Amino acid sequence: MPSPFPGMNPYLEQEDVWHDLRRRFLPAAAEMIGAQVQPDYIVKIDEHIYVHEMPEGARRLLGRADLGVTTREPAMSGPSAAVGVIEAPAHVWLPAVDIESESFIEIRDRRSRELVGVVELLSPANKRPGPDRAQYLAKRGKILKGQAHLVEIDLLRAGEPMPSQDRPACAY
Repeated sequence: MPSPFPGMNPYLEQEDVWHDLRRRFLPAAAEMIGAQVQPDYIVKIDEHIYVHEMPEGARRLLGRADLGVTTREPAMSGPSAAVGVIEAPAHVWLPAVDIESESFIEIRDRRSRELVGVVELLSPANKRPGPDRAQYLAKRGKILKGQAHLVEIDLLRAGEPMPSQDRPACAY
């Protein structure tokens, strides 16, 4: 049976599928772009790192100390002896964090290292309301105000599209 969704993968937005696509797409795209712009430009993959602290309820005990070291006065006087004391393990609650990285392609002038272009494969985090979208929009605004070109590839149906004044209406 032919696909009811010609030209797209309806399962693309599932986390495991999206992660795999992103990890394969960017190196392949960087290689193809690099072959076309050499020798005057360099193409590299860079990444944003997002660290999200989990809410209070999601915290969990991550571990305990294996060893405690302290100083203690010897009880006896006379010849000195070395004393080692192992204290009870300390239980600590560390904040649980979710670390997310999003890669993108940079194109730079080989001689001046000036940024010439950025290629972004938009992710669900870029399109969901919240701090990740706000951070991405700030980066996007900085690029658009500068001299570099920005190419955004949006393969996701979900989420809010990036702001644009001259984009035609489209469903996908």
